[in-house]
Amino acid sequence: MTKVTTSGGSGDVVGPGSATDDVLAVFNGVTGKLIKNSAIDKDVVVTLTGTQTLTGKSIAETQLTFTDITTNNASASAHGFVPKWPNNTTTFFRGDGTFAAPAGGGDNISNISFVNKSDASFTTTSGTFVDVTGLSITVTTGANRVLLMSSFSTEISTASYECFTFDIDGTDVGGSNGLFRHQLPNANQPIAVCMYYLTNTLSAASHTFKVNMFAASGYTGKIIASTTDSHALFFAVELID
Repeated sequence: MTKVTTSGGSGDVVGPGSATDDVLAVFNGVTGKLIKNSAIDKDVVVTLTGTQTLTGKSIAETQLTFTDITTNNASASAHGFVPKWPNNTTTFFRGDGTFAAPAGGGDNISNISFVNKSDASFTTTSGTFVDVTGLSITVTTGANRVLLMSSFSTEISTASYECFTFDIDGTDVGGSNGLFRHQLPNANQPIAVCMYYLTNTLSAASHTFKVNMFAASGYTGKIIASTTDSHALFFAVELID
């Protein structure tokens, strides 16, 4: 009998006595001389060029490297990556995939001025608009709009009508009857009134706003104001677009 001796080559890497077919060998430890069986199938090793489909495979997030390009960003027709943030607090991600400030986001309040008339009722027999004593506001605004609001109780000496409006820097708002005309069904019957008006954009300057009223000719109209019965309120709210 002849003894045959075979040589395994000049390397000294040592592996296990058996292995799983078609899986990759991996190092066992840090010596660089020991290998072991793994669960990594040889088919997962591919060279990706162009467009590839990874059927049944996955890529860990830690293996992804992002650069400042827009390829594969989400679009209206496909899922994808989110675009790079603009790094500010004034724009928001829109449905068309861009960052922009909200259009028509509404008005912000710059300042609020108000008066609370409770000293005495105001009466008039005038058939044209007159200023209501105590319901006047002077304020310096920017080049903005101002929301005017007033609420009060009113009455007239006979069953007739009264008209109310706002005066802006000496000009009454509305036509000959102002913003609001109402018919009182009975003499001296209190009726609640709420009146609102949004100005056009005013100049950046000092402005004076007033509540005006008149009564049907020959009769006495009244805005009721006292500490015990009713308060008359007037607000001027500056809005910033």
